[in-house]
Order: sequence, then C-alpha cells, then structure tokens
Amino acid sequence: MDKDSYFETADQKLTKEFEDAIRKLRESGVNLVDKSEWQYRLGICKTCEHWEQYGKSEEVSKCTKCGCPSFTFMERNKRCPLAKPKWR
Repeated sequence: MDKDSYFETADQKLTKEFEDAIRKLRESGVNLVDKSEWQYRLGICKTCEHWEQYGKSEEVSKCTKCGCPSFTFMERNKRCPLAKPKWR
C-alpha cells in the first residue's frame, strides 16, 4: 500500500468512527443543540489555537485544551473550556 492509499484508508476509517460516535450520541438521549448551533460552535473553534483537525474532514477534529472531539460540541450542556469561553 502506498502512502496516499494508507492515509486515504485511515481518513475513511476515522470518518466512519466519527459518524458512529455521533449516531450513538443521538441515540443516547443526550440533549443536543441543533445543527446551526453546532456549526456556530465549530466555526469559532476552527479559528482557535487549540483546534486540531484530523485528516481531510474538518469536522473530524478535537480541542487540544480539553481533548473533546468536535462531536461533543453538539451537547447542549457543553461550553468552551477556556478561562474566557469563546462560546457557551
């Protein structure tokens, strides 16, 4: 397997795991924000110095400050972990 194929396969696996985690979160009954609120939070986080993206999908990412993957930003009770939160 060449380097490009390896990373493409890893990207696909990571995206699948991310989608599975979101599905499980939705099924768990946790109170979630709507899509526009999640995109608002995600947009703010993408400009932050603690943002770390994995692979090609900008949605598959995490906050290096708290370690939260970007799908946890969907939870209504979550807030930005910084001392001065960028979103609540």
